[in-house]
Amino acid sequence: MVWLSQWLVLWVAVEAALAGSTQHCPQKILKTDFNMTEYLGEWNEILRVPNDYEEGYSCMSDRFRLSPDGATKVHSHAYNASNGAYVFLDGVVTLSQPGRFDITYSGETVWSSSYWVLGTNYNTYAVLWGCLVQNDGSIRHLSWVSSRQKTLDEDSMTEVNEVLGNNGLERSQYEDVVQTNCPAMPSAEL
Repeated sequence: MVWLSQWLVLWVAVEAALAGSTQHCPQKILKTDFNMTEYLGEWNEILRVPNDYEEGYSCMSDRFRLSPDGATKVHSHAYNASNGAYVFLDGVVTLSQPGRFDITYSGETVWSSSYWVLGTNYNTYAVLWGCLVQNDGSIRHLSWVSSRQKTLDEDSMTEVNEVLGNNGLERSQYEDVVQTNCPAMPSAEL
């Protein structure tokens, strides 16, 4: 459980910064007609801007669903290669403004994060972005590309590259997230 606590502490730090002031963050072109209902379902993290918080994690996936009480919820998992175990997080999703949603995660610590939707076609890809204004005032961006599948087809990757380019981002800034040879998850989490 120590590894889970350490992972949560790291995420709390990054997500607190993501949820904080964005007044110095560069402007991005958001998908202002974003529709959470169409976004529901399974999303696999395919690419990410490298960051300390996800280092060593693979097989990352988020499952967005509508709960019986009408709330949108997310169940996330990632495989931590350093200890050979999956990490699981559950959260509640709220739309905070057109093209942006927030997730409040619960567990040992409650924390929130914000995600700007740069682009999605809802069927194959989604490009998300976040901005960190660090204590020293420097800006660090985080970004993820997700897919409904474990890979992205060539046409979808072309669309992703266009979304990235329109927002001053380059594919070369991203690293691949391993989605192959993922160990079986505990049956309670399936």
